[in-house]
Amino acid sequence: METSNYQTGLSKSNAHPHPPEKQKRKRSAALDGLKGFFILAIILYYYFQHLLPGGFLAVNGFLVVGGYLTFRQNKKTFAEDYQERFSWKSLKRMFFPMLFMIITTVATLFLIAPQMLSNIRGMALSALFFVNNDYQIFSQQSYFVQSANPSPFVHLWYVSLYVQLLIVGFLLRRLMKKMNFLRMQEFALLAFLTLASAVGMAVLYWWEQEPSHVYYLVSTRLFSFTLGALLSYIHEGKLLIPEEHSNKSILNVASVICMGAFIWMLVTFNGMQAEVYYMIMLLSSIVMTLLLSFVIREGVMLHYIISFKGFTFLGKRSYSYYLWFYPIHLILPSLLRGLGDYWLNVSIQWITIIVLAELTYQL
Repeated sequence: METSNYQTGLSKSNAHPHPPEKQKRKRSAALDGLKGFFILAIILYYYFQHLLPGGFLAVNGFLVVGGYLTFRQNKKTFAEDYQERFSWKSLKRMFFPMLFMIITTVATLFLIAPQMLSNIRGMALSALFFVNNDYQIFSQQSYFVQSANPSPFVHLWYVSLYVQLLIVGFLLRRLMKKMNFLRMQEFALLAFLTLASAVGMAVLYWWEQEPSHVYYLVSTRLFSFTLGALLSYIHEGKLLIPEEHSNKSILNVASVICMGAFIWMLVTFNGMQAEVYYMIMLLSSIVMTLLLSFVIREGVMLHYIISFKGFTFLGKRSYSYYLWFYPIHLILPSLLRGLGDYWLNVSIQWITIIVLAELTYQL
């Protein structure tokens, strides 16, 4: 969601996991820019899948960022008076914009396309209870194979998954605090969970030979989140790392290689390929973890590119854009069919997304 704090991967509710009371929360232009880049890749994936078939991989980037921010306080957990708290404010910042989008979409469909309301109740209610990913698993809905009557809320699986990961992160921090783990032990536990989750995705896909279950399940998507958490331990949760002149050239070259690898994956793979679940999901998450490490470093060229105001503008509003892009993409084309001009059709859709996303952001 999009306030001046940090905790969700999709910004408005990037609330600091445990902010001190009355402390002014910080934003990172680089993190906002990175999220802006990710949300742009996701939206472009839906409109130009033939050019960007792997755009869905950008979701992993939001999970990486979310894991990094959730575990930012890893050094403070040793303080005697430190109390782990679940960020209910973050939950509210995700819930109410989503509720607004759902009510608006349902009311619009009731007036102009009532035939699309046939399967909407379960999708809407499961989203509002943050179990939409599980609902889509149990109802055997595929993210990559659309049904004859697709729901405008199919994309809300991510919001549910993210909240579930926040709960997992909170429980992990509580467990590590209660057991008095050393930071190295905490790091080792997160590394083990990362490996177990990635192996679980590969094994489950091998067993089922179908991506829907592994794509939606929290246990098989955990590794992206924990990779971000591991990086937070390495960087001690810093949102900005001072410039290192001695390694500047190496970091610049490495960041270009990582960005090139990420773009290569975006244009090469699609969600129905087996190798995506055997290897590419994990590899893309590792690459995006490295990208996160590079963009928060002063002196690295990618830090300044990704901090461009266009990216940060999108990043601050990424949750609002995520909420609206799919309903608009699904509903408007049938209403604009008479235009005949494809690019005019797309332009109207994008303008509508921008207006509704900004309205939601400002609420």
